[in-house]
This record gives sequence, C-alpha cells and structure tokens, in this order.
Amino acid sequence: MTAQRNQYLTTGQFAKIVNVPKHVLYYYDEINLFKPSYSDENGYRYYSYYQFDSFSVIRFLKTLNVPLKEIKHYVTHKSPSSLLQLLHEKQSIITNQILNLKDLELIIQNIQSLTQLAMDAPSNTVQIVHRKAENILMSETLSPEHPQDYKEFMTHYITFCSQHQIKFSNYVGVMIDKHIILHQEYNTFSQLFAVMYSKRIKPYTSIKPEGNYLLIYHHGPYQTLRESYSILVDYANKHQYTLDQYFYEQTLINDIATAKENDFIIEISIRIMDGK
Repeated sequence: MTAQRNQYLTTGQFAKIVNVPKHVLYYYDEINLFKPSYSDENGYRYYSYYQFDSFSVIRFLKTLNVPLKEIKHYVTHKSPSSLLQLLHEKQSIITNQILNLKDLELIIQNIQSLTQLAMDAPSNTVQIVHRKAENILMSETLSPEHPQDYKEFMTHYITFCSQHQIKFSNYVGVMIDKHIILHQEYNTFSQLFAVMYSKRIKPYTSIKPEGNYLLIYHHGPYQTLRESYSILVDYANKHQYTLDQYFYEQTLINDIATAKENDFIIEISIRIMDGK
C-alpha cells in the first residue's frame, strides 16, 4: 500500500497542482463530477497524475461559464462530436459578449467625451458650431396640443430606452418643434431621440442633418431652461437666421454626475437653414 500511495497524490497535493481549493475537489467528488482515483479504508482520497488532463477539461469549461450540471453531462457522454457542439454554442455566446463589451467601451468613450465637452463649455453663451450628420433613433411624434407632465414624459422616456436597449440615459434627448418654443410652451416636447453610437443596436430611423447649429450650453436646473431658449431665440431674431424645424435638447451633466441641480449642463441646439 505504501508503494501504491507513492504513485498518487493527496487531496491537498492535487489541489495545489490544479490550483483550486481542496473543498472544490471534495464537492466535485460529492456530486460525482470528478472523483479521486481511489480512497483508502480510512476515507482518505488519492488522485493520479493521469487525472490532471481530465480536471483541465472541467476547469476549461468552467472558464466558459458552462454550468456544472452541463459539464457533468459532457464528461459522462464525451465524444468529439459533443465537444464540437458544446464549443460551437459557447463560441456564439463569447462572440456576443465581445460585441457587448465593445459597445460598453464605446459608451464609456462617449460619456467621457460628452462630460469633458460640458465641463469645457462656456456658460449660457450662444455659439455657432458646425456639426456632422448623425444617425439617430426617434420616438413617435407626440401631440403638441397640451403640455406633458413629468409622469407622462417619464413614461415615454422609459419605454423608449427599453425598446431600443439604451444603456446610458444621457444618450436620450428631446426634440421640440420650434413653433412650440416660439409660443413659449416649454413643458411640451415633440419627440425623443438618441444618437446611435453602436451600429448593432437596431437600425437608426432618421438623420440629424449636417450643418451650422446655433448652440447654447444651459447651466442650471431643468426648470430654468426657458431662459436659455429665450437667449437662443433672441440671438436668432437679432441676426435674422432662418431656423430648421426642431430644437435638440440633450443633457450632458445631470444627477448621474453631480448632486446639485445648479451644476446641470444641458445642450440646446437648432440648425441654421440659410447657411449663415
């Protein structure tokens, strides 16, 4: 028996070789997933060097997030064809995970860009900025006959984010028909929109056109947005600009990044039609 034991490893020794805690080996034995090569009359478990490759299979499948129940089924019925089927299924999942991570990386980059833009933006000062065309998702056009209350707005907003799998809320902005603003009805919006940074999240439904935009960065709470709209409209009238149909309102910094409403920054823009 002593000679035989010298050919085998104790639970602790084998656990060290395969780099897992001993209790993992105990549990795998208990569920009949990976059993010791033999157990002596005192109940001590012993493992063989030949079991290293078998355990490596389990460890590899674990890294692929295969549940233990599926791993047990595989090792019990393993074959080249079942291995190929299992790997094909996991490859599809991993490919999708990689794409999701790339989307998250893109989201992070754009959050950084928008936040830095807001931090550098002059407060409540009108600018003319050339913007390239952007692919956007748009909600249905809402009736302008009455102002929307906050509950109604949030219902549309939550539904829009859910339908289009929008992960970061600041991607969603508001489009407001210019006639609504000219009539000073600041509690009404026409549509929701979201700039599509990821090409995988559903086809875009419209294009925010390229052109020169009148733009102002509103610093302060949403309740005071009318002040910045008024400044923007007065500037357009003074310079006799012909404006496009919609104002675009997009939050850059809100309670996601600051605890104070006075530190909110919202970008308001509208395209100039006559090319000035």
